[in-house]
Amino acid sequence: MDFKDIPVINDNIVPESDEEIRQQLKNLGQPMVLPGEDDEARKQRLITLTTDQDMMEGEEDEEEDNEEFYTPGPSELYDVRLKILKSSLIKASTRLDLEKEMNSFDYTYYLKQRRNLNLKASKFELFGSQMIKGNTRAISTVRFSPNDEFIASGSWDGSICIMNSKDLSTFSFIPNGYHSEKVTLDWDMNSNKNVFASGGNEGNLNIWEVSESQLKPSVSIKQAHDQRITKSIFHPINDYLVTSSSDKTWKLWDINNEKELMVQEGHTSEVISCSIHQDGSLLFSAGKEGRSFCWDLRSGRSVFTLRSCWRADFCNNHLVTGDANGVLQVMDLRKNDQALQDIPAHTKPISDVHFYHQRGESNDKEANGKLLISSSFDGNVNIWSVDNWIKVKSLKGHDRSMSCDINGAGDSIVSSGWDRTVKLWNI
Repeated sequence: MDFKDIPVINDNIVPESDEEIRQQLKNLGQPMVLPGEDDEARKQRLITLTTDQDMMEGEEDEEEDNEEFYTPGPSELYDVRLKILKSSLIKASTRLDLEKEMNSFDYTYYLKQRRNLNLKASKFELFGSQMIKGNTRAISTVRFSPNDEFIASGSWDGSICIMNSKDLSTFSFIPNGYHSEKVTLDWDMNSNKNVFASGGNEGNLNIWEVSESQLKPSVSIKQAHDQRITKSIFHPINDYLVTSSSDKTWKLWDINNEKELMVQEGHTSEVISCSIHQDGSLLFSAGKEGRSFCWDLRSGRSVFTLRSCWRADFCNNHLVTGDANGVLQVMDLRKNDQALQDIPAHTKPISDVHFYHQRGESNDKEANGKLLISSSFDGNVNIWSVDNWIKVKSLKGHDRSMSCDINGAGDSIVSSGWDRTVKLWNI
């Protein structure tokens, strides 16, 4: 008999002698001999028993592999979660009270307001275009400051530029040195100061305060991640910051104490972006492996899982995701098992998605969250009416649009592109 002809079960050779077969059956807790059973039948019974056992063990291993696991955090993480819980409940209560107030409006009045808002948004036109002196690569991120005075941009060459939002003139330029390349940044929208965070390809995290043209980071955390920081975003409780990374994790940071509070694993590939609900309760992380998670920051658990996307943003009960196929997917957070609507928004991958989040005092409260903007590698920045998801306007000008943002007054949009330009669109 050739070696290849010897029966093998899960890399274990089945014994040939009847004595050894009987012993293995005994070890498995099975009767060594059944009435009327010959040697060949006994051998086949052992093969069947062993195969069934291997399959059961394989299923158990698979279940263990698919089970979610959580990395223990420091002792103060419990207090942080409790703080987030209390804060999010207050914010949610305030938001729901406002929604009830709006629902009491006369429907005709509400319809007129929405039409006026869409008419206003349809009047966006190009106001100015700027190539930043000193920048040599595509501009990956642009964001309005909390008071809309400044626009911060991050470049693939590692530089950061702070511009005046009125005319795109340079207020401060930070060359690469703090970051090697592929800068991501985000303002602290809940601070009365112009504070922003930045991360780069080298994995460093920096916190900046814009008070004078010569900027230096007030906080600098070296090797916050082992690989590129793909997104940095402040939590509504501005003591905390979340970063996502190519190292397959996202992290929660205590900025005041420069301390890592938790590291969340679960993705099997690069975490390409993350977004936080305005209540501070939920976080959405998008993975390159084809899965995206919605996490409850109050408990640390995954709420639901979606197919992968590139970008996402929350507003009230809505979660909108943008994918590489150019489709915007609208989710209702109260019904997380299916999408409300798929919108064929762009012809190429979506690079950024933002709801209009109103800031400052305004009598037009019902406009908050009723516009959505999306940018894409097809070069367009599209403006959408929320709820009916009608495209109000398409802003064309970039070679490939990589980022976009809308200011707190809702009358100015900024975008950046592969063509190294920053463009300002005003009503």
